[in-house]
Amino acid sequence: MSARRLAAYLMFLVAIGLVLDGGLVTALLTADTYDFSAYYLAGRAVLRGYSPYDNERVYRTADELGLSRMRFVYSPLVAPLFAPLAALPYGIASRLAVLIQLAGLVVLAWLLAPYLLRGLEGEDRLLWAGFGALLLGAYHPAGYVMRVGQITFIIAPLLLWSLALANRGRDRAAGATLALGLVLKPVCAPLLLYYLLKRRWAAVGWTLLALVIAVGLGLLTMGVDVHRAYLDQFLGFTDQPKLAAGYQNLPAFWERLLAWEGHSPLRGSRMLVELLSAVSAGVLLLPAIIVALLRPWRELSENERLGELGLLLVATVLGAKASGLHTMVHALPGLIVVLAWLRASGPERPWGPLVPWSVAYCLLALQFQYRAPGLEHGLRVVLISSKLGGGLILWGMLVALFARRR
Repeated sequence: MSARRLAAYLMFLVAIGLVLDGGLVTALLTADTYDFSAYYLAGRAVLRGYSPYDNERVYRTADELGLSRMRFVYSPLVAPLFAPLAALPYGIASRLAVLIQLAGLVVLAWLLAPYLLRGLEGEDRLLWAGFGALLLGAYHPAGYVMRVGQITFIIAPLLLWSLALANRGRDRAAGATLALGLVLKPVCAPLLLYYLLKRRWAAVGWTLLALVIAVGLGLLTMGVDVHRAYLDQFLGFTDQPKLAAGYQNLPAFWERLLAWEGHSPLRGSRMLVELLSAVSAGVLLLPAIIVALLRPWRELSENERLGELGLLLVATVLGAKASGLHTMVHALPGLIVVLAWLRASGPERPWGPLVPWSVAYCLLALQFQYRAPGLEHGLRVVLISSKLGGGLILWGMLVALFARRR
């Protein structure tokens, strides 16, 4: 066995160990996946015949079962999807959900692999596949997804699968896949925006048609009042920045810096926080929109399309008020595209960009003790947002990459 092949196999083994240690073992042993309890309680509500947005009854059920009190802020159609799991005891349902997420992680790796490995053969391909697995295994937000029981590894593969279908001209299937993702979570909206900017009208049309059918089905089966309660709950949840360390976005950063009562090192106001949040989100999103508009779909390689979508995803995740730590998984397409560009740049590789890429990856991927009390005083409060810093570096690299190619 050659040294390169042995190194690749060792990287695969280390990657598996990192996934196990990063959250999978804890989630399977303890079944303490508190975010999953929101989905589980919503499924229980459907089985018992009351609204998943009736917080009083949901909390009462949570107390009966000894679960975390979690509000359900997702689409009404999501609740029936979790009803089969909710019919099981929580410990079994939680562990099954973790295994589903693990399968989703494998699918995500399979969908990302072609972008990183394109043009490679033999042992080179195997070696880079091992390195990609190592990067994914060490990515802290990935382990966090399984540890808390989020559904990010269902959402992210749907996004990439929709794009892959669109690359093959299968707009009907691409639209239906994206619509399913949008029903599950609005974080899929950047792909719909991307199809609009690229004038992929068929994909947009099929997405909207599938959404209309889904909403109509929800209204017929669950009623108007349930959907009205969903809008109230969703808008209330996304109205204010979240200050928990798990929220690594610009609104949370400005709130911690200027308006976190008893903690903010600088004097500010909520109005100033709102203004800075809106302006900074616009600063991130505008270049992503311009990049997507500059070149038509047919002139782009598949890697360039993923890179443009990755830029939109990073901009929206960093600029949104309610994007938790698990949404940092959506930075992976951008990280992979930049790494693939560095790998494929030929003998005269510009190794300089490898430094900021490595810094961005480390900030996004490595676990950090955000909750240390010492970080909540003075200017040290900015250290709580270290993953935001990694996201901003990645955003800058993607903008620079497309500007250079232009």
